[in-house]
Amino acid sequence: MKNRRRKKTILLTGAGGAGTIFIIKELKKKYRIIAVDMNKYAVGLYLADKGYILPSCTDRRYLKKLDQIVKKEKVDVIIPLIDEELLAITRYYKNKNNPKVLLPKENFIRLCLNKWKLMNALTKAKIPCPKTYLLKSFNQFPKNLFPGIIKPIRSRGSRGFRYLSNQNDLEKYLQNNNYKKEDLLIQEAVEGTEFTISVVVSKQGEVLSVVSKEVIFKKGITKIAVTRYNQKISEICQKIQQKFGANGPFNVQLIMDKKTNLPKIFEINPRFSTTVALTMRAGVNEVALLIERLFNKKVPKPKFKKNLVMIRYEEQYYLPESQIKS
Repeated sequence: MKNRRRKKTILLTGAGGAGTIFIIKELKKKYRIIAVDMNKYAVGLYLADKGYILPSCTDRRYLKKLDQIVKKEKVDVIIPLIDEELLAITRYYKNKNNPKVLLPKENFIRLCLNKWKLMNALTKAKIPCPKTYLLKSFNQFPKNLFPGIIKPIRSRGSRGFRYLSNQNDLEKYLQNNNYKKEDLLIQEAVEGTEFTISVVVSKQGEVLSVVSKEVIFKKGITKIAVTRYNQKISEICQKIQQKFGANGPFNVQLIMDKKTNLPKIFEINPRFSTTVALTMRAGVNEVALLIERLFNKKVPKPKFKKNLVMIRYEEQYYLPESQIKS
């Protein structure tokens, strides 16, 4: 009897995330999946082949606990999906052959996690983005700033994001939030259509695909979106790889400015986004493609299905209470 080749073992973090759940379901068709989360009710823990509870990624025990799981389960690839853990995991496994970490380069991650530095870097690279100001420099704002957007320099999932119609809105925001002024920035409110884009880039720096999705409805994460091809968006996303050498998957969020018909980038996530589900269903399995490319296997440069609509909904998962992780 011939020996069967061992399935590669993939570990995903953030097991309760909408995108993570879809990735687990899809990757289980080919790989052995380990899921981790700090919440014992994260459904991905139970959809994966194995699930583990970890402390918060801000806990100093986090990396040690994670590495114990990695060694126990002989993990081949780690896919981090939570912003707060990206740099820590990247640095921890930086000089190790195994496991491989499916993320962009460290300097690109660091840049994207600081929205102020990112906007300045994009401006310097002549990549369109909204005019951006630090809140602590309020006296230097232009008179026609409003309407504008306020948000933390470091945040995710629309946390702390508010639309400001006028000065009064700004004052109310500051009264009702605990953010320090030095931790906030204000951007011009660009009018137009919002897009979220999967930029599928290998560790070798190849842009395998750019899948742009028009955002129809968003509440924290994108709830409804449709795949659209846009040449300008594709070119600007490829330019990001050319200028910054991400060398790993990233997600671009931008608005097509209706005044200039130019894409203006307001955020880049240095990881797979929750709309990975739509990207994969549209024919570009970005996660599987990049896993294979990690091991120097040749992969195609797929085209995505246009005008495919994703509508998120909730569903239930049932199990005996005795099977809840502890």
